[in-house]
Amino acid sequence: MDSAEYYLNKTFPLLNNHHIEEKAMVLNTFGDLYTAKKDYKKALDYYHQVLNVYTKMNRKRSILSTYKCISHVYDLSGDSVNENEYLKKYTLLHDSIEIDERKTYNNIVEKIVSENEAEDGKNKNFFFIAIAILAAISGVIIYFVSKAYAKKHKLKDKIISEKETETDELKKKLNTAFDEINQLAKSRDPLFLARFKEVYPEFFEKLTAKNPDLTEHDIKFAAYIRLNLTNKDIVQFENTTLRAIEMKKYRLKKKFDLSSDIDFNKWILEL
Repeated sequence: MDSAEYYLNKTFPLLNNHHIEEKAMVLNTFGDLYTAKKDYKKALDYYHQVLNVYTKMNRKRSILSTYKCISHVYDLSGDSVNENEYLKKYTLLHDSIEIDERKTYNNIVEKIVSENEAEDGKNKNFFFIAIAILAAISGVIIYFVSKAYAKKHKLKDKIISEKETETDELKKKLNTAFDEINQLAKSRDPLFLARFKEVYPEFFEKLTAKNPDLTEHDIKFAAYIRLNLTNKDIVQFENTTLRAIEMKKYRLKKKFDLSSDIDFNKWILEL
């Protein structure tokens, strides 16, 4: 997903000389990406940008599709109020489009009928032929539009399936790395801290950003907590006492300038 975001970001400088609709397609893809990443706030931001573009263009079918995406994101984020609001907008617009299309079709038919009624009986056959052609064209258009829509969703489902597979594989790798790090900690291997930094680089950066003066032992102790090890485990790995562990937590809270009522373990896990 990070790679997908990277390449999507590279598209923006290339869109300056392109039609605004192409930019809307890229923004919509960003919305799909952040929906998959469960960053619903960013997803909604991109979908609303898409909505603004299609509203200015008066592209009702595209607006309808965007309403559905926004409602889906609100559903995933647990916001039933906004979900229902956009479902209502979707329904109203859908009904409006259906009514407009029926009116357009009826107007065409009525025009053909009135023109043919003004002519003599020799032109009656033309009326029936025109209706048949119109129906055939409409059928062909509906077929190809439905086929294109189904193809798009099939591709989208395939991409999502591939991303889910990649996510599962990543989880398996992380689980393997977690077991490896635990084993290094248990055996008091000097490579423990180096391997931990490789597997959890973001945590290490955030930790040292909070206090750049941390010692290697401070970082190692924080790593134990980040791995969700119990005090009993740490006592065993460090060959120390429970009192020493509590004192170490107390000193680290001081180094991070944390108040006494803060749960240090929870603070580390949420870092």
